[in-house]
Amino acid sequence: MARAASASPIFPERNEPISWPQSRAELEKSEGATFSRDMWSVFTIGKPLIGVTARAIHRVRKAAFERPLYLVGGVAVASFLAGIALRIWRSRQYD
Repeated sequence: MARAASASPIFPERNEPISWPQSRAELEKSEGATFSRDMWSVFTIGKPLIGVTARAIHRVRKAAFERPLYLVGGVAVASFLAGIALRIWRSRQYD
């Protein structure tokens, strides 16, 4: 018997590249504005961060697709531990 298809499938994801100019000149030309040195440093730091974030999202989606019960269990354990930590913190606040 076939499984019912999900209304919003988690995996496989779309593999569309993010358009990101490669040089400062291309960025200024595409935006039609000039950026300060500080703003440019934000862009240079943000570019690798986008890659790291995309890889992390991909790994979580893949894990959710391959082993959904492990993901649910992990969220449950993390929530339980956070609840314990908050309960201890609150009890120490009002002593």
